[in-house]
Amino acid sequence: MELLLIEHGLRLRMLGHGLSFNDLYILCAHAPEGSALAGEIDPAAKWTHQDYMLWSMEYSLRWLAWSKTKDAQHKRHRPEPLPTPGKRKDSNSGRFTDIQPMSVDEMREYLKRPRHEIRKT
Repeated sequence: MELLLIEHGLRLRMLGHGLSFNDLYILCAHAPEGSALAGEIDPAAKWTHQDYMLWSMEYSLRWLAWSKTKDAQHKRHRPEPLPTPGKRKDSNSGRFTDIQPMSVDEMREYLKRPRHEIRKT
């Protein structure tokens, strides 16, 4: 977060003195994709759209090259896409997913948290 503030000519120590909590909220909520802060908020945001396009092209080329082999004729050794940020391989299905279930203890802690609304001004 501090790097994002520095890029905007701000410092965390300015909070309350020219930098409001609302300003800080807006900066964090609109952190640029690919930034460390965006990646902390949403792991899938660690990559930019260009990164995802390159990932897709790389996998497509590997699949195309595989499709011309004898392995493809026998439907074996099909290439797997590389995992992307925020995606984990599900132990049951073997598929990559961005859904990460909570443990029972995590759910209890989550439900104990106070409820409040964030007001946008």
